[in-house]
Amino acid sequence: MLAGLTRVRQFSQDDAPLLHHRGPDRVRGGALLNLVQKVYGDFGLEYTAKLSTRPEKFLGEVATWDRAEAGLKQALERAGQPYTINEGDGAFYGPKIDFDVTDALGRKWQCATIQLDYQLPRQFDLTYVGADNAEQRPVVGTGPSSAASSGSSPS
Repeated sequence: MLAGLTRVRQFSQDDAPLLHHRGPDRVRGGALLNLVQKVYGDFGLEYTAKLSTRPEKFLGEVATWDRAEAGLKQALERAGQPYTINEGDGAFYGPKIDFDVTDALGRKWQCATIQLDYQLPRQFDLTYVGADNAEQRPVVGTGPSSAASSGSSPS
């Protein structure tokens, strides 16, 4: 099916970085996972999900990584999304969920990615005042923002 998309006039997939006040809790709600499932489902694309975990060289604390990985795992499970663990393939700044789409020839292509970044807000000293009136650090969550329009490409 994906090979047929080469005749689509436009298929755009871009990052949508969002500052969250709760990190994996925000993804746990399933909004980004639901977006991936909807877009790929609307196009009839077969796909697999992989939870990519802490690489050998990484920024931040192990405890933060463990919490973020557990949150993404829980988000996948709550969304009913089957997945495999891609040990050590996370970005140096945070874990991610990678989605591989299978084309009509059986080839896999990595497309959407949902990532958590606890490092950028720390490096830029970003804070907000929480409900408890105390300063807290946000988390950057990056997910897909996709759009497509049908039509044949020029001959």
